[in-house]
Amino acid sequence: MKRHALFSAIMIMCFIYGGMSLLFFLVQTIPLGADHSFIGRPPFMERINETIFPGEPNQTGNFTRERFEQFQVRNATYFLMLIFTSLFGSVISIFAGLVIYSLLRKKERKELTKNVIDLVTTPEEKRVLKELEESGGVLTQTELAKRTKLGKVKVHRVIKRLEMIGMVSKYSYGMTNKIKLEKKVFEQE
Repeated sequence: MKRHALFSAIMIMCFIYGGMSLLFFLVQTIPLGADHSFIGRPPFMERINETIFPGEPNQTGNFTRERFEQFQVRNATYFLMLIFTSLFGSVISIFAGLVIYSLLRKKERKELTKNVIDLVTTPEEKRVLKELEESGGVLTQTELAKRTKLGKVKVHRVIKRLEMIGMVSKYSYGMTNKIKLEKKVFEQE
């Protein structure tokens, strides 16, 4: 039960992180959708550029308009890498959360099926199901009677009942019947 709680907590954290990363991606890409002329430089950088370098390029020192534009392009590249990394991280995190969720559901379903089988079946039916499971899911009715040490009539009645609830199928096989397990009941862990 502790492992189930741990996996549930990890799954919830994956969904939270994925959602937050996706939200970060969407918030960061809103300015990109507003200005379609953006290629390598966010629109707000133009306002900064005009404030620092009004009119003609300033040639004082090493910090020219050309160098500043190179700096803008490099920062815009890092900005885009950050945005798409957050998108990639959110997709991976959400996918991991979904995988954990499906594994937890599968395990819960197995446990529930096993509990229902235990409640619905008699001890003789459980023996027949266990023998079928251990033999790979298929046995003849005669072989099943020998392995379970039940009488042929008793095995016939047990198989009839299991067939009615959909656990086994019966096929003619010469002078006897072949019994096939339809659902795995006793999973090997």
